[in-house]
Amino acid sequence: MLDDQQYNPGEDGPQDNSSATGTKAKNKPQGTRFPQGLIVDLSNPTETAQKDPGFNEARSRVRDTSIGAMHSQDEEDVLRQRNRIYKFIVENCGATCDEIEVGLGMLHQTASSRINQLARDGWLRDTGDRRETRTGRLAIVWGAVQ
Repeated sequence: MLDDQQYNPGEDGPQDNSSATGTKAKNKPQGTRFPQGLIVDLSNPTETAQKDPGFNEARSRVRDTSIGAMHSQDEEDVLRQRNRIYKFIVENCGATCDEIEVGLGMLHQTASSRINQLARDGWLRDTGDRRETRTGRLAIVWGAVQ
């Protein structure tokens, strides 16, 4: 990392301390130095994984909190959520996770988890279409497998 860059946890990544004019940024909180040993180059994940075999293991490890959350789910609630999502997708001829969140008033974590379960179980498929989310990013349009 360059000497004039600092890590600001409230912002996206390293922030340059100077503007195009070479002056200090105004009203910007000064962050703390990001420890050099923690920097991981994600521009080429394959190369990073080859250099550090633990990289993929850490990314794919199931957390104990995730396991606890899964076990705390009532089976009837899960089935009800899955059915609501499937019906929403059928009625709307496809939907993104974001559209499902808004349309059904679900949290992202819930909608995403149920969509992944439905896709894994063969009920949903990636249509190949993409639509913008509320943040302007493109998202998969999920379709029902009939």
